[in-house]
Amino acid sequence: MRLTAQRLGTTRSASPADAVRWMLAIQAQELPGAKWSLGLRTTGCTEAAVNAALDAGEVVRSWPLRGTLHLVAAEDIAWLLALTGSRQIGSAASRRSALGITDSDIGRAEEAVRAALAGRRVLPRDQLLARIRAAGVATNGQRGYHLIWHLANAGTLVMGAAESRGQAFALLEEWVVIPRALDRDEALGQLALRYLRSHGPADDADLARWAGIPLGEARRGRAICGAALATIELGGRTYHLDPETLDRETGALPPPATRAPCCRASTNTSSGTGIGRRSWHPSMPTASSPAATGCSGRRSSSTAWWSARGAGRPAPGRSSSYPSCSTRLTPSCSRVFPTRSGHTGRSLVGTPTSPPTDPRGLRGDSDPTWDCRAPGLRGCIRTPGWGRGPAGRR
Repeated sequence: MRLTAQRLGTTRSASPADAVRWMLAIQAQELPGAKWSLGLRTTGCTEAAVNAALDAGEVVRSWPLRGTLHLVAAEDIAWLLALTGSRQIGSAASRRSALGITDSDIGRAEEAVRAALAGRRVLPRDQLLARIRAAGVATNGQRGYHLIWHLANAGTLVMGAAESRGQAFALLEEWVVIPRALDRDEALGQLALRYLRSHGPADDADLARWAGIPLGEARRGRAICGAALATIELGGRTYHLDPETLDRETGALPPPATRAPCCRASTNTSSGTGIGRRSWHPSMPTASSPAATGCSGRRSSSTAWWSARGAGRPAPGRSSSYPSCSTRLTPSCSRVFPTRSGHTGRSLVGTPTSPPTDPRGLRGDSDPTWDCRAPGLRGCIRTPGWGRGPAGRR
């Protein structure tokens, strides 16, 4: 059900912006991995299409949830930051103090970036930090990062247009043309509805953990949704999900064909939810590529540790479209996944082995695991029952 809800089945979005709107937020510490996540959820998507959505201001990148970078539809970033930004800024007070960042530093940095970016101008990170230093504010060590992070959470800065090394910064109020304005209850309702529809089945604690909000606010937001969500009981716990997802599971709607998604970093299949073993049936191998870390939530059952050459760029003369896998989720079949460089057309084949032996001495359990090897890649994917820590070299 969760694969269907996340549009990793046959249902896909028409554009990268639509995919982000459905998911509400796509975890995006690693931008190439986040682009891959959008590609998996979008019909006929290419990296150029994702970059075009960033350049047009349809999709932006900031730290609205858990202090972590996410891709968000442009019209949603203002109300998300209004809901979470002040709490995140407050939680970082001790770190700012340790770095010697004062309110005066923040004020001068804000004046500098507003002067540098006024008129819908954009600047990459290093040039923006140079403007802050020119205003007399030190950016050495972690100071520069925390100044930018603070201004982003305060709603001053946002990452917009794609550039060679990632994204350029812009003033949020100028880059986002039509922000959506919501009061706090409306924002909690929107947060709960869109998270539970696109990530469910999930419960209130999953929502609170994913959004970085108190459990009471998560419950309030879910209650505001009312009949817009379906409810199921599993193992004595109550879960909420999109009614259409439940209809497909119960047969009221035709079920989508199951496919093994070629998940890359931050794909959000269970990241930040604490869903753990409920994410995958024990008889199934993990449906993740060796570059996937999106399944590595707090109690995730499937983590990939990887090391690969390349920076996620298309090789000359090769297609930059995002592939999908059509193989079914059965533990006996082999699988072909794209490598981390992804767009090059190379593939690696995963074959089940049981039980595996961890290089650090940990023994696997009876669940099948994928022992994946290919040029430019080392490591393996671990399954439930493995201990904490990497299951292979990074």
